This record gives sequence, structure tokens and C-alpha cells, in this order.
Amino acid sequence: MQTSAVLTSVATNLVAGDPYLSIALPGRMYAPTYRGLGYSTLNLSRAIEEGGTLVSPLIPWNAGGAFVISALGLGIGEGHVENLLYIPLAFACWLSPVIGLIYAQTGLFSPRASEAERELWQAQDEAIATDLGAAASLTPATSPTASS
Repeated sequence: MQTSAVLTSVATNLVAGDPYLSIALPGRMYAPTYRGLGYSTLNLSRAIEEGGTLVSPLIPWNAGGAFVISALGLGIGEGHVENLLYIPLAFACWLSPVIGLIYAQTGLFSPRASEAERELWQAQDEAIATDLGAAASLTPATSPTASS
């Protein structure tokens, strides 16, 4: 699940060119599924942070990449692609999603939702994916066990 959220955020960064969309779209899209699986939504927050915010400066046509290129006084027009050599040096930007993907595959640091968090979902009538088969159906949090 976290792998999908990270990769969706990266793909949205590549297509949309706006880091805010790479945060908002996957967050709204995956939140009911995380709740339905009983995972804390803090996992989702971390995943979209890794794939959305931190990858943004690595994409030259993205707003984050354009900012970095202009702030460093680099120009990539007229064939000056050597100015993209800052990307390997931005190790925090590409290393954090890699570590996050390792955590996602191993299950490390992926806490389940606490009872207080589940009660908050119910109180706020948050959408929870109940049928995690082919097409997830969304229902308000009405049952005492939000992980079912």
C-alpha cells in the first residue's frame, strides 16, 4: 500500500508539474483504503511526503525543480544539461523515498491505527474502504471496527 502511494506521488509529480497536486491527489485517493486496512494514516502522510515533496526538486519541469535550478543560477536551456548534475548530490531527495519503499516492503515502521484514531474516524464520519477487492466501496465509519 505504501509503495503505491509513494509511486503515485512520484508519477503525479512527473505529470502535473506541481508538488501540491502530488500531495493532495494521492492523499485523498488512498486515505479510505488505509483506514479500511486498519493502518494509521500517518503512514500515508509519510508516503506522500516521500514521493511528493521530496522528489519535486529532482524533476526539472516541476515547480520544485524549476525553483532549485533558478535559485542555484543554473540554466538547462540551450543544451546545458550538465547543470542537472545537482540531482545526484541531492541525496536526501532521492534517498528518502528509497528508504520508504524498503520500509513498505518489509513492514517496518508501519503502525496500525490506534483505537483513538479509529474513534476519531467515526466521530468525523471519515470514508473507509470496506470492500478491498476489485472496486473499493466507500462507507462512513459506522462500525466499531474500522479495519473490517
